[in-house]
Amino acid sequence: MKGELERQLQEREAEVTALQKRLTSITNIIKQLGVESSDSAAHDMLGPLRTVVRDRWGNPIANIDVDPDSIRITPTGSMPIDTQKAPFRSFFLSRVLIPMRDEDEHAKAQGRLSQQHGIVFECHEDSGMLVELVVHHYGTPQRLERIKDALNWTLEKQQAKRPHTT
Repeated sequence: MKGELERQLQEREAEVTALQKRLTSITNIIKQLGVESSDSAAHDMLGPLRTVVRDRWGNPIANIDVDPDSIRITPTGSMPIDTQKAPFRSFFLSRVLIPMRDEDEHAKAQGRLSQQHGIVFECHEDSGMLVELVVHHYGTPQRLERIKDALNWTLEKQQAKRPHTT
């Protein structure tokens, strides 16, 4: 058990080193673009950051475009995302986004969050299939990661329910 933990620690240290190198490279690129101010200003200049959610075969399922104040999730068309069924409705909406919204509403009521902030989401669909999901005022980077992780899990589970044809 000790050996396994030591091996995992070495792997994590290697991951941290690789991430630090990537961060240094990105910082250098930003400096070359002439951006010297905060990360959010650099983020604004570069535009939304895109993450592609892929299925287990590497095919793109959805794009997640993130800017400092919103997240835009759009399916790529390779796998329809049914907004009425589990796990999208029962997990992603009911256990992730709605509790975040309720938490923010509670914070607003207590005066800990301004009235113009707090998570708001719009689910645009066509015949029960997701066209676009926009999440405004998502808040912290931790919330962003939680939303992205939950979406990845949701799409992975929804895909597992579909038979794969090649």
